[in-house]
Amino acid sequence: MEKLIPKSFDKIIESWFQEDIPSINYHAFIVGDQQQKATLYMKQSGVVSGLAFFSRIFQKLDCEVSFSVPEGAYISLEDKSKIPIGHVTGRICDILEGERLSLNVLSHCSGISTKGYKLNEIRKKHNWKGKIAGTRKTLPGLRLVQKYALLVAGLDTHRFDLSSCVMIKDNHIKALGSIAKAIAKAKEVISFANKIEVECKNLEEAMEAAENGADIVMFDNYEPKKLKEDAASLKKLYPKTIVESSGGITEESIAEYFDMNIDVISMGSVTQEIEKIDFSLKVD
Repeated sequence: MEKLIPKSFDKIIESWFQEDIPSINYHAFIVGDQQQKATLYMKQSGVVSGLAFFSRIFQKLDCEVSFSVPEGAYISLEDKSKIPIGHVTGRICDILEGERLSLNVLSHCSGISTKGYKLNEIRKKHNWKGKIAGTRKTLPGLRLVQKYALLVAGLDTHRFDLSSCVMIKDNHIKALGSIAKAIAKAKEVISFANKIEVECKNLEEAMEAAENGADIVMFDNYEPKKLKEDAASLKKLYPKTIVESSGGITEESIAEYFDMNIDVISMGSVTQEIEKIDFSLKVD
């Protein structure tokens, strides 16, 4: 999974260090530069995710990192308060310089992957063949981290940015006057390699979108029963159109949206409403 992270991401890591230590590192003076070893502990059951970022942070500090669990493993603590899952070796000043940055990213990434893992388990339990996806509702500067966490959980990343896919939403439609006009404008500039998606609030809009060449039709903020009815009607005429459902779907309600005519269920909450997983790094 680490190969997915581009070398350019190092610039973001450097900005994290710049934010955390903008001038003098008093703590490095206090602890010195003797070689030390620290143990990474997981203190909460969940999916271990973000080891790649954890490693990259300490690589910038010339520290060696090793793990006893793989990326994406679900770890159950059962009756234990914590378990060791890795080690960091290097100068003590460097270990402590990267401690909080690495733990914050690991905790956040693991929280997203744990939530995604639970959603994916529900999908498997109901034998639904579609995809559960995140959205573009990510934190500025952390999009790659959050999208990576979705992949670790076995979810779909959806579009990475505004250049990945043309998503025509209600404001675009209002600005142009109709779905047909918006799609026509998109086709003037979009590459053959990109898709056009249209957010629709009813079957009439969905039919207009499909008729005018939308690759993906999103039924937005639908109740499950109405969603399945309208999705079936659309698929009957446009079987190759990808049907997506989004808006107000939760871990508790997602199973109600599973249907043979629904290809994708997208959820902003999988990157927004998460419980972070607790880790600690302790000098041996």
